[in-house]
Amino acid sequence: MQAKNDLFEVELIGTTNDSGTPLQAPSEKGLIFLCRDTMRGHLILRLRELRGSHSQLIWEAQSDLCGLEIGGESWEQPWLK
Repeated sequence: MQAKNDLFEVELIGTTNDSGTPLQAPSEKGLIFLCRDTMRGHLILRLRELRGSHSQLIWEAQSDLCGLEIGGESWEQPWLK
């Protein structure tokens, strides 16, 4: 996921090799197993300052304890950029 304005750009990348845990989610039929989540995700957050046609990395953080929604009833493939 990315976002930017005239001065900055932020990038958030979440990945995992974990197959996840089925979870119940609200639906028209009440709570049913619709999604898969993991708490074993890897997250990278980067903040860049934009300077004309190039950018400079000013901050990066990483975590291996990230919660990610990794699947569900309406999709079966990994989320890709």
